[in-house]
Amino acid sequence: LKKENRDDYFLLNITTDPEVDTPKVLKSYGRRFEADFHSWAFLTGDKKDLSEVWRSFGVQVKKRGKGLISHTELTTLIDRRGIRRIDYYGHSWTEKEVLKDIAALAKEDQKVSSAKKERTFDIEIKKRKVTGEKVIRVKQGEQVSLRLTTDEAVTLHLHGYDIEKTVKPGETVVMSFRAHATGRFAIESHGLGGKKEKPVTLLYIEVLPR
Repeated sequence: LKKENRDDYFLLNITTDPEVDTPKVLKSYGRRFEADFHSWAFLTGDKKDLSEVWRSFGVQVKKRGKGLISHTELTTLIDRRGIRRIDYYGHSWTEKEVLKDIAALAKEDQKVSSAKKERTFDIEIKKRKVTGEKVIRVKQGEQVSLRLTTDEAVTLHLHGYDIEKTVKPGETVVMSFRAHATGRFAIESHGLGGKKEKPVTLLYIEVLPR
């Protein structure tokens, strides 16, 4: 899966051995495989809570000793609507097969998304402040475009989505993204006026669940 297609997928690994797979262990595991933590997460926690997750996916887990777990081997694809679409059991599937199915689901979602209007917002920065709304609210899954103008050179960084755009006076720069992650994300200025100054939060993007 290529980094430039990050908005098309989200990977989630769910542990069946929370006693061994602590957050620290899973973070180390992710780094070993060069995981992009914006689009690849690892779930662990209390065994009682995880048991509900396992049960919802029909996964049976049996502990045979510390670090020794037998469990249903399941990989599943869930679409953007949260509907479980394709299950793969054991190791009978191939990488090529899964990538083909992911591409098909992404294409299907694009057809639905194309019928929706893109959310566009004009963001004007004057005297190091945003002149309009300081909080922009959108819904998860929407395509968002921010039209950025400024009265002095600045680099703007959208946290959470890790997008940066440099804007100069007299030009309009567009920052576009699909709002896949929910939450409140700051847009900070870096190097206002071309100087190395402390980052300043100019506004927030709030992505609400669908």
